[in-house]
Amino acid sequence: MVAIRYTLTREDLAELESECRGGILRRTFRILGGSFIGLIGLFTIWQVNFFFPRHHGSVLITAMGVVCLWAGFECPGLAWVFNRLSDPYAECELAVHPGKLSASVRGKTREFRWLPRRGFKESQKFFILEAFGSDGKWTIPKRALTAEQESRLRHLVDGEPTGTPVIECGFFLTPKDLEEASSAEQPLLGSRYGRIMLRIGAALSTLVLPWIMWRLGKSWIDEFKHEPAVAAFLAGYELFMLWTATGCIGLKTLRRFDLPRRIRISDLEVASTRGEKISRYNWKRFLYYRETENLFVLHTLLKVEFVTIPKKALHVDDESRLRSLLSEKLPRRAQAARS
Repeated sequence: MVAIRYTLTREDLAELESECRGGILRRTFRILGGSFIGLIGLFTIWQVNFFFPRHHGSVLITAMGVVCLWAGFECPGLAWVFNRLSDPYAECELAVHPGKLSASVRGKTREFRWLPRRGFKESQKFFILEAFGSDGKWTIPKRALTAEQESRLRHLVDGEPTGTPVIECGFFLTPKDLEEASSAEQPLLGSRYGRIMLRIGAALSTLVLPWIMWRLGKSWIDEFKHEPAVAAFLAGYELFMLWTATGCIGLKTLRRFDLPRRIRISDLEVASTRGEKISRYNWKRFLYYRETENLFVLHTLLKVEFVTIPKKALHVDDESRLRSLLSEKLPRRAQAARS
């Protein structure tokens, strides 16, 4: 059992709101979606009040348009109402047991069923515990936990006794680490010069199709009129090659190098945390591992998916323990030689 007492501050709520907004991709979708919903609301209000005769139904439709417009601006004022009703600054005492949570707020105590692997998330500054069936949700600042409490909570979530040997590390993945992991598997294409040659080849391939169509005396307009499916496929191919020639713009954003990563390796599984997302791999899902100068790279059965562990994130003793554990669990492949 882990007993936790905490209180949220205004800075915590501001940090939570920032995390909910997400990265560039999520914010872009939210802005586009909000603009679309707001325009629908504005268009509805305009249509009802200027083109249709007024009657009792028009008031309801106008109200619907106002709600859509309000939602398009991300519901201003709603968070203030919820904060006034729920008092997020109240002190909370939470007792975490295997299979259940006991929460005490303002003198009232309730118990909830809890499935540790489903109801646990972790962000950079918070632990998030959610009861089974969404009956309750608790956001706990990491500053409220001691190192011992945090360790016991992690062991409780993983379902292992606290005495089980575990190798754990936290780090930020860098583009240099990813480049080294990729070049270990594909020394030619994964190297810097290999990527440059790939971009040059992609740029040249974008010129081949227009040249063929010019030689045949055809235009894109004619192709879309007579063979729309084929023309759409060729246009998509051209756009993909053009994107590859630019160095796959936006791909690094999806890698989310700004999010902290945590790797937890035990005799049962490998748990990888990136931001709030937790991925768990049992040892059967891994095919082999490689060791480079600065990394341990664990390759899954998909081959294109791998877990990267920088050696600098490990303690000296943990590095040798990890090497022994990997040698016991997985076959090792030597780093591919560079041509």
